[in-house]
Amino acid sequence: MDNLPETNNVSPTAEVRLITSAKGGVGKSTVCANLGAALAESGKRVLLIDCDIANRCLDLMLGLENEAIFGIRDVCHGAVSLSDAIYQAPTLPSLHLLAGSLLSDEDLAILPEKLPLYNNNMARKWL
Repeated sequence: MDNLPETNNVSPTAEVRLITSAKGGVGKSTVCANLGAALAESGKRVLLIDCDIANRCLDLMLGLENEAIFGIRDVCHGAVSLSDAIYQAPTLPSLHLLAGSLLSDEDLAILPEKLPLYNNNMARKWL
């Protein structure tokens, strides 16, 4: 736990939710897509981050399969900026996605440094 990023700078009105399971096919992506859509419809700005490194599918569920060409790995390696890898859902303007990517062990090690979602300025953008 010592290498986790500091979260003290996150805006007090930002909320982070993690949907996880060790088993595949139990509906994590479906829950995320529907929860994200419900929150967006209620007026919240939502950023879904697809961290399913083996089976990226939130882009399909949100209708972004042809637009979401960059993902977490591209951000980690500096190929694109974080803002360039975030896509707006076509039917809900306040619902956004950072698509998943196949990640190596090296990618996973640098992800906390390279994905500045704990930065207060970045958090403010999604409020």
